[in-house]
Amino acid sequence: MSQILRVIILVITVMLMGACGDLLTVEDKRISLDGDVYEGSFDRYKGKLIEGKITFFDGTVEEGTRDKDTGFLIEGKVTFPDGEVYEGTFGKDTGRIIEGKIIFADGEVQEGKFDKDTGLLIEGKIIFPDGRISEGRFDKDLGILIEGQRIDSNGTVEDFRFE
Repeated sequence: MSQILRVIILVITVMLMGACGDLLTVEDKRISLDGDVYEGSFDRYKGKLIEGKITFFDGTVEEGTRDKDTGFLIEGKVTFPDGEVYEGTFGKDTGRIIEGKIIFADGEVQEGKFDKDTGLLIEGKIIFPDGRISEGRFDKDLGILIEGQRIDSNGTVEDFRFE
């Protein structure tokens, strides 16, 4: 095949992709046998959802971008039936949040970096429902502040280091 013909085929392919969207994905809505609803862009060849929303039978909703190989959510938001929300970046191999924000049902907010294995906050801040704040580095196994600041509900700041 001549070089000119290859270039023409490449140009036509690029034009078609621009006109028709990504030829490797398909928009669809699918319902699994257990009642989970998948909506969005699916990999045309693997059949996996790569961008969109899953509403699980228990009411949990995952929205965002998924890893093409593992299928785990890697960027987006998870909302649980009790009102708990995880939003941010998730590990492609574990599906655990690794950076972002968690809003718990009781109103506690954790924001920052989370351990890829335990899912616990390791760097950032916790805002408690009563207004107290713990900010700094946290133990990856226990989730407790090990170095940073504590701010009470009156605004009093205390430097803290776990000994």
